[in-house]
Amino acid sequence: MGQILREATVEEWTEFLFARPVDEPAWYWETDADRWEGSPERTVELLAETFERSGELLEPFDDEQVGQGLWMIASSSGPDIVRPLLDEAVPWDLRKRALESIFILFHDCFAVRCSNHLGHLEEPDSNPLNTSCYMWWDLFPLVPEPENPALAERDGLILSIMARTLELPSAACQEAALHGLGEWERAYPEQVHEVVERFIWANRKIRPPLRHYAYAALHGDVP
Repeated sequence: MGQILREATVEEWTEFLFARPVDEPAWYWETDADRWEGSPERTVELLAETFERSGELLEPFDDEQVGQGLWMIASSSGPDIVRPLLDEAVPWDLRKRALESIFILFHDCFAVRCSNHLGHLEEPDSNPLNTSCYMWWDLFPLVPEPENPALAERDGLILSIMARTLELPSAACQEAALHGLGEWERAYPEQVHEVVERFIWANRKIRPPLRHYAYAALHGDVP
């Protein structure tokens, strides 16, 4: 029987999630794998602090470990650690802080550590962390709901995080933001078009494949 962790400092939490061998399948798929069973509120607090301090807290782990851990966090499969961020029983101010901290994760971790390779092209020799960066919004189990006024602030926050990420001087982060914006284009076409068109006009010298990907995002057709 694996370890069950119900409370931890953020240092203990990151050690628990990231100080793992990188295998296929990942360690958390084992039937007797260690498990996090903290309260939803504490989980959201730890997610926020991990992302806010990602440059510092994730520094001891190599890129493969960080990529594996962030993939596990963002995905709704496996341990489903991210699910409390969507739990309306958790106070909005806690969830809002954690959602806002995703931009810091991109700024302080992905933009610093990822290589300038494009995930949708599966370019060789890319950093192992690039895959989790590129797939972040595809993995993240948050669906835009423009027809629900109660979720307007939440959806607007996510769109703003994508827009800010698109401004980072990192091809990997720009691609990740375009991936997310392309996924949200059908729900929020005006907002997505404004952000992506501004990016295209402001970055006329970017690599052609990234420019083509931006145009694909305008049509909601991102691989």
